[in-house]
Amino acid sequence: MAGLGSFAFGDAARRRLEKYKSRSHLTPKNVICSEMAVLLYQLFVIEEDESQGFIRLDARRTLPGTLALSLFEGALWNLIGRGK
Repeated sequence: MAGLGSFAFGDAARRRLEKYKSRSHLTPKNVICSEMAVLLYQLFVIEEDESQGFIRLDARRTLPGTLALSLFEGALWNLIGRGK
């Protein structure tokens, strides 16, 4: 499903995130690397806590390039060695 549809964090992404949070075992299946990275971060960082850099992407629809671009452009993220 990655790449099909909007990768913006909206109602559908919020419902899927809540579904994962309600499970007793956080064990997503059939995910790609970027989806797993976004989902794990979202599971452990509170959405309302912008200071911790909550990733506002739909994990299910996020491709590796989309995640990289989002992090490169994000004010709270720095690439080691970039010189900032």
